[in-house]
Amino acid sequence: MTAVGALQEAGGKLRAAIGEIARSRSLGATWLQRIIAGQIKERAERRGAAYWDALFPGVPVEERARRRIRRTLLRSTAAGAAAATVASAGELATVLSEGVAAPLGLAAVALGIGAETLYTTVLQVDLAWDLASIYGVPLDPGDVGDLATLLGFTVGVDLDGARPESPPRQPVRATLRRMRADEFAHRIGLRLIESSVARNVVPVIGPIVSSVWNQLAVRRFAEAVHQHMRHRRAIVDACARLHLDRVPEAELLLEGAWLLATCDGAIDHGEALALSVLLDAVPAPLRAELKARPFSDDEEDWFDRLAAALPEVYAPLAEILAIVAGADHGIDTPERRFLRRVARVTGREIAVA
Repeated sequence: MTAVGALQEAGGKLRAAIGEIARSRSLGATWLQRIIAGQIKERAERRGAAYWDALFPGVPVEERARRRIRRTLLRSTAAGAAAATVASAGELATVLSEGVAAPLGLAAVALGIGAETLYTTVLQVDLAWDLASIYGVPLDPGDVGDLATLLGFTVGVDLDGARPESPPRQPVRATLRRMRADEFAHRIGLRLIESSVARNVVPVIGPIVSSVWNQLAVRRFAEAVHQHMRHRRAIVDACARLHLDRVPEAELLLEGAWLLATCDGAIDHGEALALSVLLDAVPAPLRAELKARPFSDDEEDWFDRLAAALPEVYAPLAEILAIVAGADHGIDTPERRFLRRVARVTGREIAVA
């Protein structure tokens, strides 16, 4: 994919994104949520395992993911340069005409910034869906909150500011509400626009600044998404070895993951995403029950139930908890202590370095 091809593709993407924004005004959702939902639907209809096998015949999954990431980086760089060029032209027209062309110049600045924000966001959402599909764990319309959370991590918008009112001791439901909250998506949308303004409003050198900045921002997002999809695949595989249609095992897993994720303080983006994947792995009828069930916050009671669990549960459970602990890009002291205790109870070795 050449830079020219990337720019040609931008037109169609932008028209679709702008259409989503227009519809969101009447449906009460944020523009970001509408774009994410629209791209998931569009991607799901056209891309599955057969698509990737045809596009990358004989290529291992990891290399397929790396090639897909490189393609996105090229497109985002081209889009950043084009948007900054439009914005710079508008600013220069305003200055050189001594204000006569100010209305047109400001319109050009707004167009460049808005187009870049929309297009880059669409590229990132597409990349996330494609990587999930490549790893065999495709997203669905219910995963809008997951993608918003990934975007929130990369632009520095935390989950705590989106905490809704919720009944006490219902951690799973509260976590999903925070990920899917309109206010959370709204704050991410504002941060994306602010970032685009900051890198596009500098005349003349704007195209260079925006290209480099876009490259770094999208690379950071790509790394976060790639890691999450690896975790997603590993969690799904480990959950397949558990009987999550049985209440005791499902509850033991979700409650243990929650206790581990919160033992070092407030839950972060990576841990919230891991919890969301775990809940999706539970069969639908039981999932609804567990969402509403108040979990115990008694760590001692959980370890007593772990010790009484069937030995066949230990290996996949320990594997999943290790993934949850590492989902926030590192295992700190409280998490390390929790995992070591799990290892002693289950007799399983868990890497906690």
